[in-house]
Amino acid sequence: MSSSQKTVKIISFLLFAVAVLFYVVGGVMLAGAGSLDDSARSTAFALSMVLFFEGLVYIVYAGLGIR
Repeated sequence: MSSSQKTVKIISFLLFAVAVLFYVVGGVMLAGAGSLDDSARSTAFALSMVLFFEGLVYIVYAGLGIR
């Protein structure tokens, strides 16, 4: 395995860790959105959906890089 392949694999593992972090933060934000007023609740819901989608994209990229 060349050094560039090792670098891509390391970056992919880090990207996977960031994706898991996005899922955790999005879940916490979604769980805490119930105690907010309507405007803040809709904003928290939208941001948590963005984090979930971004986490999914990062997991796909990480899977392609690890493979």
